[in-house]
Amino acid sequence: MNLEEYFEEIGYQEILKFVEEKREEDVYLEFKTAVHLNVNDQNKNSDKKNLSKCISGFANSNGGIIIWGVEAVQKGGIDCASKLVPIEQLKKFANRLNSLEGQSVSPIVEGIRHNLILIDSENDKGFIKTLIPKSKIAPHMANYADKHYYKRSGDSFYMAEHYDIADMFARNSSPILDVKICDVKWKRLDNNFVRFEVAFALENKGNVIAKYPYLSVWVNGAYVFDEFGLDGNGFTGLKRTKRTSHWRDYSGGNTIVVYPNVMLEVDKVYGVFSLLKREEIYDLKLSFQFVSENMNCVEKKIELTVEEILIPQNADLF
Repeated sequence: MNLEEYFEEIGYQEILKFVEEKREEDVYLEFKTAVHLNVNDQNKNSDKKNLSKCISGFANSNGGIIIWGVEAVQKGGIDCASKLVPIEQLKKFANRLNSLEGQSVSPIVEGIRHNLILIDSENDKGFIKTLIPKSKIAPHMANYADKHYYKRSGDSFYMAEHYDIADMFARNSSPILDVKICDVKWKRLDNNFVRFEVAFALENKGNVIAKYPYLSVWVNGAYVFDEFGLDGNGFTGLKRTKRTSHWRDYSGGNTIVVYPNVMLEVDKVYGVFSLLKREEIYDLKLSFQFVSENMNCVEKKIELTVEEILIPQNADLF
C-alpha cells in the first residue's frame, strides 16, 4: 500500500487505534496538536511553524502524513500517540491550514491535501489528516521555521546539511516528463458515421530541457493511430520510428527537445463509430512509456470510459 492509499484509509477508528496502541511516529507519520483557539503570546506561531516544518521535511524526503488533534509523548526516545485532543471549530482550522499552506514553504509544494475527520458535526469538532507528497522540485525552505530546509529521518525532522541540499538541487538537474491528453474532438463524417479523435502530448514539468525524448504508445483495438498526423499532412511532434495500427514509437533524436513548462503535442488516435449503434462505442485505453536524457523510463496509462467520451454535448450526436 502506498502513502496515498494509506492516507485514504485513515478515519476515526484508525485514530483511536493510534492512541490505544501507542503508535510510534515514523518516517511517514507525524502527530500534532493544534493551538488554534488557545493562542497566547508564547504559542501564537506554533501552528504555522509546525505546518511549515512538516511540509518542508516531508516534501524534501519521501512524503508523509500529519494527524492534527493527537498528542504525542516520548516513550523510549520515540514520540508515540498518547492522547486525543480533538480540534474545535474544525472547519475554521482547516481553512487556516489551507491559507497558510502556500506561504509555508518556498517554492510551493503541489498536491497537499487536508481532509476533515468529524466526530461531532453539530459542534464542528474532530481531527484533520494532511497528506504531503514527495516533491519533484525539492528543496523547499520552511518560511515559518527560521527559513531552514528540513528532512525527515526516523520519527523526527532535522535541519538539512549542505550535502543534503546539494543532493536535492542535483535532483532538479533532470527533466520531469509527463504525458497528457490535450485535444478531444468529435467529427461527423456523414449521415451514418462519426469520428472520435484524441491527441496526446509530452509535458516537461521540470526545470531543465528534456533532450533525446522517446515515447512508445499502445492503443486498444477499437482505435488506431492517424496516418495523417496532427495536421492532416503527416506532421507529428516527435519523429515516428516504428509503427503498427495500434502501436507507435516516437523519438526526438538530437533535433527535438521539450523545454521546461512546455507541452509538445505528439500525435493522435481515433475511432469511427456508427450513429445507429451507440452501444458499439468502446472505452479508449492508451499505454505509454517515455524517457529522456537524465531521467528514468516512466510508464503511464490513460483511459477514457464510454461515459466520459459521451459527455452530454457529444451524446447529442447520436
